Amino acid sequence: MNAQELDFTEIAPYDDSQFANRIAEMVKDPGFEHAIKWVLPSVDYNQFVNLLVASKTKKDFQVNIMQKFLEQLEANTSAGITTSGIENVKPGASYTFISNHRDIVLDASFINLCFLREGMKTSEVAIGDNLLIYDWITHLVKLNGSFIVKRNLPTRQALDAAKQLSAYINHALHVKNESIWIAQRQGRAKDSSDHTQESVIKMLALSGGGTVAQNIAGLNIFPVSISYEFDPNDYLKTREYLLRHRDPDFKKSQHDDLFSMETGLLGYKGRVHIAFASCISHMIEALPEGTDKQEVYQRACHSIDCGIHGGYKIFPINYVAYDRAFDSDMYAERYSAEEADKVTAYIEGQLDKIDVPDVTPQERNFMRTYMYTMYANPLRNKLIAIGYC
Repeated sequence: MNAQELDFTEIAPYDDSQFANRIAEMVKDPGFEHAIKWVLPSVDYNQFVNLLVASKTKKDFQVNIMQKFLEQLEANTSAGITTSGIENVKPGASYTFISNHRDIVLDASFINLCFLREGMKTSEVAIGDNLLIYDWITHLVKLNGSFIVKRNLPTRQALDAAKQLSAYINHALHVKNESIWIAQRQGRAKDSSDHTQESVIKMLALSGGGTVAQNIAGLNIFPVSISYEFDPNDYLKTREYLLRHRDPDFKKSQHDDLFSMETGLLGYKGRVHIAFASCISHMIEALPEGTDKQEVYQRACHSIDCGIHGGYKIFPINYVAYDRAFDSDMYAERYSAEEADKVTAYIEGQLDKIDVPDVTPQERNFMRTYMYTMYANPLRNKLIAIGYC
């Protein structure tokens, strides 16, 4: 399917010509006003609206609104964001940034904040349409440079949507000269063991006009690692794990998704580190001509995983959790008794937040083990990456 044959209006971000009308629609929505006052309780809403209306372009919106909001969020909910490897991102180049998926909203937002601080261009952001519960959310994300990923479609429609999405990504990279961000998998890895879904790479490779290897190489895929010291949603993921254990058919509600978004935004994250690896195109281009496409997919996934896992920042909680989850003392020298006690208090406090009735002692231990494993997995995957990548 040729990009020129497709109408991307439905999924593409708003362009600058649409800003005034879309902002005007958004600020009239009572749901938007309620959300802003909830997230920013001290805000002067009328002043905030005036600032919004004054934003005539995506750059205005991101610098005047989003950067200030994200910096306030960083100050209030974290111990600060650090980066490494950002010098590997070449100014003027367009990349497909692929990262692990820690937070529904903030993964790409924090990455773009790092770019804004460096005076670099931001990336357009893939967001699932399952999160676009209200019109004002659609307006907000498309004003902020997000493009829409259609979810939960019948097979035939899903294939058409994948072709449209792949074509749009190529269009953004090669016609608009915009970088894009997409998570390495659909949905967050609940146990924080992050691995690239082959289906994501297959979707990306649908467009480009060449072989699978040529199409993937042309995307300039650039792995990025996001490390949180504390995951505000850890207890919600653990709650979901218990409910699925009790009932394999358990499904989250829209309310669950909204609450996860709110918790991820406003919950305390501790230290946050974003590590930029390097573009993997040369690894794909080095594959022998005629390499089976399945092997190309697997090599791409492996290269992305190596870049992400190798970039994890390891905090004391990860070392403590590894020793607790795997009943070892391998990393006992990496943390003090005081740090271990703080981890214990933190984990038990998070478990206390889980609002599931009639939790037995066995289920409490089941959840405790899961939560320790969640914090151990980044360290375990980093060790594997160091040994095999």
